[in-house]
Amino acid sequence: MNQQLINKLKVIRDEEEDIKGGRLFAMEGCEGQMLTIDVTKILKDDEDIGILPCTRLIDFSVHKHNYIEIVYVCQGEITHVIENKELTMKPGDLLFMNHCVHHSMKMAKEQDVAINLVVRPRFFDIPLSMLKKDSILADFLVNIIRKDTTIPQYLHFQPHGNQAIENLLENIIESVLREKKQEQELNQLTMGLVFLHLLQHINTLGETSTQDYKSILVDTTLQYVNCRYQDANLTELAVMVHRSLSDLSKLIKKYTGHTFQELLQRKRFHKAIELLVDTALPVADIIKLVGYENSTYFYNKFHEKFQTSPREYRIRYKNKDM
Repeated sequence: MNQQLINKLKVIRDEEEDIKGGRLFAMEGCEGQMLTIDVTKILKDDEDIGILPCTRLIDFSVHKHNYIEIVYVCQGEITHVIENKELTMKPGDLLFMNHCVHHSMKMAKEQDVAINLVVRPRFFDIPLSMLKKDSILADFLVNIIRKDTTIPQYLHFQPHGNQAIENLLENIIESVLREKKQEQELNQLTMGLVFLHLLQHINTLGETSTQDYKSILVDTTLQYVNCRYQDANLTELAVMVHRSLSDLSKLIKKYTGHTFQELLQRKRFHKAIELLVDTALPVADIIKLVGYENSTYFYNKFHEKFQTSPREYRIRYKNKDM
């Protein structure tokens, strides 16, 4: 981020002057109540996005908010505590939090500079429309932005040194600081580009997120195999998650303990025995239905796995509890 913008953001604000002067000792709610930061106290009715610089020089106690919060670190470090886990953010880090997240912030130093983007859910209509509906990031962002959810959701991205994302966020910040309402659609499109860049670098999702990269990869692979077992292939999955074939193969093996082909074969055989036991379909039809074109290969692998033929398996288990 350019130094001129950082200088503008790091100016000591009135509440921080009160902290330095000993006139403010805590940032917390009323006794017995959690502090809730209300969007109507920050944004006007016709505003969908605004900026709150992170308060420094004091611990910020556990609080929540009734809007989507995006934290972006410009300089130094900011440490949040979510679900009793410390999440330390460095320059370039992004943290998306929905309205269900209860979190606190440890005292930041004067040279630490971060901003909170205060965003109404409707602001994301255009950004989300720019993402593929079957993309991982879109699914997670939709879950974060949904108003009716009661589940805390947060994503911590660490795209350190990604100049494109940095420039895009800088444009949004400068636009919001200028209070140019006519630039709202431009800011929405720019946020959409941020999302697209994050999708290209999904591996920058930190393990301190609600679901880390391992979970995303495993869930996406298993969901893909379960839904597309008839024609699933590793090349298509690699395109979906923006990884090279070799890299994706290694990650799947590392995180699931199986190769992609092993996962696929296991699903196909599970479906095959289900059809053998629960239907009267000819074995030849079942072989095609589960995605095999080579019947000899299927018979060999089936016998290798179950030590019997499909026909004998059907006779043995048909109408019996599995």
